[in-house]
Amino acid sequence: MTQLLYRYSASLASHSCTLCSLFNRLMKTKNILIISFIISIITIFIGAMFKIMHWANADALLIIGILSWLILIITALYEIQNSTRINRTEKLMWTVAFILAAGIAAIIYLAIGRQKVVREQSAQ
Repeated sequence: MTQLLYRYSASLASHSCTLCSLFNRLMKTKNILIISFIISIITIFIGAMFKIMHWANADALLIIGILSWLILIITALYEIQNSTRINRTEKLMWTVAFILAAGIAAIIYLAIGRQKVVREQSAQ
């Protein structure tokens, strides 16, 4: 009986460890950026469609989309400001771009600009 309980508790411990590692992988900066980008684009487009069609819950979808877009911008700016590989001028350029044209800046940053930061983090 004790061996059965020991195996069961070991099985639970391995599953909780797997969940912790999955959570840790999801909460890395790159994943936060990509997940918030996808959620914001989808909810903003669907919310706009709901608003145009005068359907219910359009406001909630737009608020969720804007909040996830805000998470994307804050996470990207945090990553840019804490990077040691990007010089001061480039940090200023990215900050101004995110303030003035957040949508275009986010797409360009995720597609091209983030590669410098990713190479820097993987080298350490």
